[in-house]
Amino acid sequence: QQLRDATNHSSTQHNTPLWARASEVGMSKGEVYALVESKLGKQVTSLKQLGEQALKALYDLLMSRH
Repeated sequence: QQLRDATNHSSTQHNTPLWARASEVGMSKGEVYALVESKLGKQVTSLKQLGEQALKALYDLLMSRH
């Protein structure tokens, strides 16, 4: 249980800046999930389904958007 809680906390810690950046560039949740599918090849309904590397890749993608 502690490991699961630590993993969920870690995911939440990384997801908040991702959603903030998505909002800054005018992307909806659906658009973010579509970006994950098109650029990372993963179908997700929550960013919690992504591992550390995929979250980092998504962060980099969002940061490169203007």
